[in-house]
Formats: sequence, C-alpha cells, structure tokens
Amino acid sequence: MSTSKNFAGKVVLITGSSGGIGAVTAVEFARYGAQVVITGRNADNLSEVAKQCAAVSPKGLKPLEVLADV
Repeated sequence: MSTSKNFAGKVVLITGSSGGIGAVTAVEFARYGAQVVITGRNADNLSEVAKQCAAVSPKGLKPLEVLADV
C-alpha cells in the first residue's frame, strides 16, 4: 500500500499549532502542499510557525493565522 503525501488543493486546520506537535504538524502539511489554518494562544509563536509554513510550501502559500484558545 502506498501513502500519498500530496495535499495540494486541500485545507487543513491544526489547533494548538503555536508550538510542539501542532507546530510540526502544520509545517509538514504545508510542505505537502496543503493550505493550512493554524490556531494557537501565543501570537509570536503562531507568527513564527506561519513563516515556517510559507517557507516550505511548494507554492509559497501563507497560512491563515487564528489567535484563539480552542
């Protein structure tokens, strides 16, 4: 069984993405071409994760940042 890592044209919402596993997950989905929506409580960390996502995105997609406590 092969697993596809092509998320182009897909939107992925990651909660708790201002740090830890959420941040790494957001960057990985961005790397695979997804348009990511990142949420977190720390604005500075969220902004840094957004920069990382845009840097690794194949099309340079900027994530939507949502400052919130989910």
